[in-house]
Amino acid sequence: MKLTTLVTATLLTLTLGVAGVALTPATTGQAKAKTTLKTFPKQLRGTWYADAGKIDGYHYYNGVRFTAKQFYFQANVTKNFVGFPLHAHKLPFNGTKKGHLEWAYATKHHGLVKVAPWNRNVTLPLAGYYRKTTTKIKGHKVTVVQEVSANKKYVNYQYYATKKLARQFAKH
Repeated sequence: MKLTTLVTATLLTLTLGVAGVALTPATTGQAKAKTTLKTFPKQLRGTWYADAGKIDGYHYYNGVRFTAKQFYFQANVTKNFVGFPLHAHKLPFNGTKKGHLEWAYATKHHGLVKVAPWNRNVTLPLAGYYRKTTTKIKGHKVTVVQEVSANKKYVNYQYYATKKLARQFAKH
């Protein structure tokens, strides 16, 4: 009788132990982020151009430049890039910090990198959601950086690696 009780208790313990391991949720390879990005993803880094048109014989370009810790933009018929240093902050963060008008922050969500000003009272002309992708244009496969809507349905701007490509594939 004691042997039967001992065997039953051992089997019960082993069965519950194995079942307990099986019921443990699997850990995922990617943990949820606890801060905004400290650096921009390597795939986005570089300078990207979109043709803004020709005025008085000069071609103007809108552009974005991503470095490891800086976001630059060129917009509204200017010739120079303006930079916003990237700063990390604990999440949740919605850009309500006062001061630091020249700072930016970035978050990554569902394959998009959101770039926004540190202070919501400041307008960052090319703030938005960015992704790098390959697209087929006029029969050519071209790597582009797209500024898209948050739901990924609409492409607002498409930037090319060189000014020549931007001019060649302009939508004018």
